[in-house]
Amino acid sequence: MSQVVEVIGKQFGRWLSAVGPEAGIVLSSRIRLARNLLNAVFAHKGSAEEQGTVVNVVKSAVERSAALHDMSFIDMTRLDPLETRFLMERYAISKEMATGTGERALMLNGDQTVSLMINEEDHVRIQSLQSGLMLQEAWRLANAVDDELGKRLDFAFSGIWGYLTACPTNMGTGLRASVMIHLPALIMTRRIASAVQGVSRVGCTVRGLHGEGTEMLGDFFQVSNQATLGQDEEELIANVERVSGELISQEKRAREVLLGENERQMHDRVGRALGILKGARILGLEETMSLLSALRLGVCLGLVSEYSVGRINELMIQVQPAHLTVRAGHDLDPLEIDSLRADIAQKSFSSR
Repeated sequence: MSQVVEVIGKQFGRWLSAVGPEAGIVLSSRIRLARNLLNAVFAHKGSAEEQGTVVNVVKSAVERSAALHDMSFIDMTRLDPLETRFLMERYAISKEMATGTGERALMLNGDQTVSLMINEEDHVRIQSLQSGLMLQEAWRLANAVDDELGKRLDFAFSGIWGYLTACPTNMGTGLRASVMIHLPALIMTRRIASAVQGVSRVGCTVRGLHGEGTEMLGDFFQVSNQATLGQDEEELIANVERVSGELISQEKRAREVLLGENERQMHDRVGRALGILKGARILGLEETMSLLSALRLGVCLGLVSEYSVGRINELMIQVQPAHLTVRAGHDLDPLEIDSLRADIAQKSFSSR
């Protein structure tokens, strides 16, 4: 685990700090850009030698760039499954990267806001993560990295179809803009179904905590654009911002309803969540995420004052299975993981 802990494990990414706009509702904003090298076989079709060449070419381009000097290199082929899961839990890599095979690598900057996944689905996936609703800042950073790499790499591009990608749905801009949004009040007021249906009608989609094919935990949803072709980057980002803004407005109204009509019940819900976090000896992941979600809502509503949203954001990462195993320093069975999770919750909240 030494390489991963050295690069990423000692501190949490700045995107968890809850300092951006609407950070009480929006956990993070992310931009991903898909790029492929000209005249190179797509990653999933390439031989180990061809994949290795892509890794070396991209790594060399980054190392020759003064603007990207703070990016660390992680050879994914040298990691065990625990280390790979750890990176996924930190949102440094995608589920596809975590479960993939072949020659792959990750490059990550110091504050964990910019990363490059090499040989995920495409040769290069540029990712930028920001705290709160900051898609424009995430786009600015990702675009700057794209421009910097473009000085040293020839990307596959068509005057008709735009950037060429392994999956046709990513052609065009190759851009995915996404917002991780916390919607507990919409769930509690039973308005979430209509809200999600509205998202799909305006060219966006809703996914789970770690993207496509993953489950919803802690009342978090990932909202992103569906198409990448036919609109430019600014239009795609603006649409995701509009949709996210509408969901934020709906969540705020639902929170006002809960406080206005059920304030005592809300105090009870938050108090019970805090009581369990302080006193439980065994906590499963789903239950813990639900409890932290209730506490996060309580902090944002002013029902609890002694905890910060940023700290709760970090705990949502800390209680993930790979993080707990790394913390223990040895393999844990499921009951030991649940016990350690409860112990961390107790230490985080009982002292206040």
